[in-house]
This record gives sequence, C-alpha cells and structure tokens, in this order.
Amino acid sequence: MAEFAQKGGKVHELATGFSHFKDGLIPATVVKPVINEQDRLDREKAIEERNQEIRKHKAALKQERRLQAKQKHDAQIKEQVVILGRFVSKFPSKQDFKRLAEMTGYQTRHLRDAAKGHTKLGCEKWDVVKKVLKNFKVGESA
Repeated sequence: MAEFAQKGGKVHELATGFSHFKDGLIPATVVKPVINEQDRLDREKAIEERNQEIRKHKAALKQERRLQAKQKHDAQIKEQVVILGRFVSKFPSKQDFKRLAEMTGYQTRHLRDAAKGHTKLGCEKWDVVKKVLKNFKVGESA
C-alpha cells in the first residue's frame, strides 16, 4: 500500500450503496424457503419418478439402435451369403477364389467364412468385394 501511495496513487471512496450491478442495485439472493419434511419427500419422489421415465426412454432408444444395427448386420450377412455363394457355385476353382481374395485384400479364409454366413465383412471392404465381383473374369491373372 505504501508503494501505491508513493507512486501517486489515489484512494477513491465510493458512495454508500455503490454497485456495478445493473440498475445500481445489489440483487437479492434467492433464498430457498424452509419446507417441511413431507414437501421435501414429495419433491424428491417427483424428481425420482422423472429420472425413471428418462432412464426408460434412454433404454428404449438404446434398444432400438441395437435392433437396427442387428438388422443391418443380418441383412449384410444374407447379402454376402447370396452373392459369394453365387460366386462359389459359378467359379468353383480355388485359384479363382484365391485371386478374388488377393484383389480385395482379404484372406481366402475370411471370404469363405463370409460365403457361409459365419462372419461379416467390413462395410467399405464389402463394397469393394461387390465391385470386383461384377467385373471378375475366370482364369485371368491379377
């Protein structure tokens, strides 16, 4: 404080009731009214009921998302079985299947499992496999 006074600092006295608040008034604090025990229990019960409703709603949404994902998964597996099954019956040679695997970046084991419906291929890679299958020629080298 002494340094402040030596450097020429001046102390300003503020008028009684001065504030930087809007309207120059200090806002009254919100005081929660004192409530009896029964009112408090009723309020807590209402809050808990609302929370239960929210939990049920969120669980229903989560279940719906899971169901949609499962349906999408199952649809892709069925598509894989149909398309790869058609490929296997059309090109029974192991060399053709091996070439397909090399062209798509999969191991033959993964494609065979997908053709049987045991595994699901990644969505992006499955699109690549379908494109390659459309233009696949028998016995051509890659």
